[in-house]
Amino acid sequence: MRYRKAIRNFVIYVVLVPAWDIVLRLLRIPERLGEDAVVHWLNERIAEKVGIVSPTVEQVSSFLVEWVPPAVLALVCLSGWLVYLHQRWPRPHRLLIVARASEHQPAAAPHLGPALAASKPGPDWPIRELFFHIRPDILDQVKTREWEAVGRDVLDRFSTGQLQVWGRQISPPSRRREPLALIDDRRYWSHAEFTYWFLKDDGDAVSSHVVPISHPYGVVLERRPDYADLQVNRAEALTIWPGPRRVPIHEAARTAYEAIERAGFDDMVALNASLPEQKLDHLKHIFLTEAGKGMIRLHGTKPPSRESRLIPASEMSGLHPVTGTNTLASLSRALNLTFHDVWISEDDLNRVIQDRLALLRRLEGRM
Repeated sequence: MRYRKAIRNFVIYVVLVPAWDIVLRLLRIPERLGEDAVVHWLNERIAEKVGIVSPTVEQVSSFLVEWVPPAVLALVCLSGWLVYLHQRWPRPHRLLIVARASEHQPAAAPHLGPALAASKPGPDWPIRELFFHIRPDILDQVKTREWEAVGRDVLDRFSTGQLQVWGRQISPPSRRREPLALIDDRRYWSHAEFTYWFLKDDGDAVSSHVVPISHPYGVVLERRPDYADLQVNRAEALTIWPGPRRVPIHEAARTAYEAIERAGFDDMVALNASLPEQKLDHLKHIFLTEAGKGMIRLHGTKPPSRESRLIPASEMSGLHPVTGTNTLASLSRALNLTFHDVWISEDDLNRVIQDRLALLRRLEGRM
């Protein structure tokens, strides 16, 4: 009973009195009747309920000191109990929502074992090799800056999710490189640009390969990290950029000879007394001549590197084919210049065949 009376008095003095005062002020009743009259009338009403004839400031203060702490504690306990009931008590509408959601929820995916998990595509192709695969002569076009066009194409594939990319995040300010991880934030690529340091001969896997685009006014809208050692999955990239079919130079020479033979000009390829391999070497020299003019491109690996690169046109005049192989060696032993696994694109091969057939037809007409 004592606490019930305390709570009632607390509600009257702490809640109702301020609320009633606010209502009166909103209705501007104190301005019409006089503020003193309203307060006197309110005190009389409270006195009738509480039992105090005319509460003074000291009486209200002593009342608050005595009864407010128990009342606050009671309210806190009551609130906690209501929250507990709210969380524990089953509600039909919540159960209905959960049941409906479970109807549309797809079945859980089966657990993948270690063997299947290991078969997921992973990083196995540096970004540098991807760029040279898309455009083998990318460094030969300095004036047109072809690497920027390739970079925009690659960024489009990253931002649209067509190609996954991994990299090592560089943490400022120590510039420490984090472990290689998948960059799955597609929005990052909408505000990033390549540095193209990876196009250097050594690949430069240490420097930043991609950085956030600088705001024209120097305003930092959102702090984004740099990434180094960018890598993609080779099989996934080849589905987007299959590239030209690479034909080894020895196979290309044989294909060209067979095309000329079908046209009936095989006796004009080389001397009839020439050995079979020498006839193929004659066609390889034709490839070297056309490549020296810049009409076609030959690619090969230059030891000790294992990466296939475009053979400069300026070096074609000093090379000769090694019989029966896909190797081009230097005519001078002093230069010691060798290219292995030399190949020509299928398009360039067809172009050479058509030009050679046209030339042989013209020569036949003059004879």
